[in-house]
Amino acid sequence: MKELEEKGIFFIPAGNEFGQADNETVYIVYAPLSGRSFLISGREKDNIEQKLLLLSEATEDVTDPLQVLFAEKKRRQWLQFEIAPEDCLNLTILPNHRCNFQCAYCYSAGGRGGAELTAAQVTSLASWSLKHCAQKKRPCRILYLGGGEPLLSWATVRESILQIEECNKEHNVPLELSISTNGSLLTPDKIEFLREHKVRVQVSFEVLEDVQNAQRGHYDLVHANIQAAIAAGLIPAIHSVITETNVERMEEVVRTAHEQYPELKKLGLEPVVDAQLLADVQSAGRFYERFYEGYIKAETLCREYGIELLTSCSKALETVRTHYCAGQITLTPLGAFSACEAISNPKEDGYAEVIFGKLDAGGEPEFDMKNFRRYHPARPSFERDKCDICWARWNCGGGCNYKRRTLTEEVFDEYCRLNRRLMEHFLANKLRREYAQAMQGANLDAAVNNIFSQHKENHE
Repeated sequence: MKELEEKGIFFIPAGNEFGQADNETVYIVYAPLSGRSFLISGREKDNIEQKLLLLSEATEDVTDPLQVLFAEKKRRQWLQFEIAPEDCLNLTILPNHRCNFQCAYCYSAGGRGGAELTAAQVTSLASWSLKHCAQKKRPCRILYLGGGEPLLSWATVRESILQIEECNKEHNVPLELSISTNGSLLTPDKIEFLREHKVRVQVSFEVLEDVQNAQRGHYDLVHANIQAAIAAGLIPAIHSVITETNVERMEEVVRTAHEQYPELKKLGLEPVVDAQLLADVQSAGRFYERFYEGYIKAETLCREYGIELLTSCSKALETVRTHYCAGQITLTPLGAFSACEAISNPKEDGYAEVIFGKLDAGGEPEFDMKNFRRYHPARPSFERDKCDICWARWNCGGGCNYKRRTLTEEVFDEYCRLNRRLMEHFLANKLRREYAQAMQGANLDAAVNNIFSQHKENHE
């Protein structure tokens, strides 16, 4: 019902998620702005919709449990919120444009060059971020990422971390440092430094030897370095890109990762973003369907092994967003600020559009507000026709701009459909956990099946 969707209340058909043949036998009522969700039967849907509609139109105070779904004040605040540069306090640092790998699907391979950040540049932006984080009473998150391989600029990474920690003594905000690496340069000295300074490490690694060697190379080296890191007490997360080569082998990825690295606690599986590999809507649709099926099976296995399985939308339900990357500044090797971590070099398409500032000669941030508003408009990014009918819009913020510009519109629609299916599954998992906690370990799927089985018998 559009009137309720505009208020931020959605009815999501979820029968298939709970093993029902008819998807509309069970609905998740979801109100992201109030942080509420619960299950109802399809038979109840019309009555609850009408009751909520009456509550939304009430001109006097009404006491009703369903009233908690409405968050009108919060909705208006979000719709009127105009993000400023000072709200962009999650920093992504791209130390260089160099890489020692040649990954088959690399988004930045066309932007290689010799530019490299200095520790002073990184610290200048981090100092600015720490100051505003202290004012807003929020943590400061800094990720060293590849526009190349960050550990090729180890001196910059190491020195900037030391300077940032020293700078934070003045502000004393929670500081979350992390680095994403291909794992080839994780030497003992780097491992010890990263462990000592509590830097979270993610290794981009395909886990399966034949897939790693086909898509990235250097399996033996990376495998040995991951083992060395674990032996030294630094437990990295592993991030694998899923392509046509390994989409049918996601359970094998999980099983092999657990066998090779039993201490592993986090594993990411992410579908590839490549316009050539996802050339048409039919092949993309089939690929995303296989990814979803593989992910669900991999998730079951991860639960058994005590591994947290992640993908790009895993945490989406935890946050209300009106813009996909609203809180992020990417510092490029040229000292510029990019709205997109995947576009950082003038050789890359869209560079002029995404650059919204730079560090000036004195190291102070300088913003181009015209370009800033291009990627951070005053209105929500999900205000487009196809988002208007999507229940996930308050969590995805309109979707990733890089994926939108890289994939055709039809293929991007298929990607959105995959994300909605995954987010529905994650929402159902949240309800499963809440039910198990409230009912002393009882199984929500069994309860739903029991209720509908009884209903079926009563009508036969």
